Amino acid sequence: MTDHAFYARAGERYIPLPSAIGPWHPDHQNGAAFCGLLAHLLEDQGREDQQIARLSCTILGPGLMRPVTTDRHVVRAGRKMAIVTAELRQDRPYARATALYVRRQDSPAYGVRPALPAIDGRETLPAMTKVAIRDVVETRLVHGGPEVPGPGATWARMRGRLIEGVPPSPLVQAAIIADFGSGLAAQAPKTIWSFANLDLDINFLRPPRPGWHYVDARATSMGQGTALAMSDLYDEQGLYAMARQTLFIERRSGPQN
Repeated sequence: MTDHAFYARAGERYIPLPSAIGPWHPDHQNGAAFCGLLAHLLEDQGREDQQIARLSCTILGPGLMRPVTTDRHVVRAGRKMAIVTAELRQDRPYARATALYVRRQDSPAYGVRPALPAIDGRETLPAMTKVAIRDVVETRLVHGGPEVPGPGATWARMRGRLIEGVPPSPLVQAAIIADFGSGLAAQAPKTIWSFANLDLDINFLRPPRPGWHYVDARATSMGQGTALAMSDLYDEQGLYAMARQTLFIERRSGPQN
């Protein structure tokens, strides 16, 4: 694991580092970084016999490359379920998330369990963005990709950290990697259209495990300025979650190539 990280912690604040710079503006954080930070804040907030069944992140505005303060609130602490919220602030809230915990117990397992492709191929992230997020996340493209309209899939794992000095948990890794779905599933040419994420919802079937994670993403749009990116999330043992992202589609200003 490298020393690269998205954030450094300074007391109760989190300081974005260069790896957290996003693809749309040099003073804006990338969504993977602050979705990971929200997951970090919400992890282990339920009872010992509960696990996260849903993590819902909403982006209220750009997170700047400035110090971040946080807030956390327990909405409900029940025996069967718990609800906890977290918020990221810079003078104003710019992102918030809700974690739904449910009691862990034995139950039937069912559903499709496809075979997973080999972990090989070329890097995905240099094509997704020119900034240093790839210093924190390592990828291996399986098919499609950010420069290829249509569905896409990649293996990914943390090579750095979310926060300096803190090993990333599998939940944090899942939240970071799930954000890649919108880029992998892009349908419209990025030279003409931008597609800003407005949210990220992850429904967990079970807790994710350490190691490589596989994102299999596709997107649907009926026009009207919005699209839905949908991703199935796997670890090396199989499917563990499904993710959804609402996208705002907007024509880029200025000349297009």
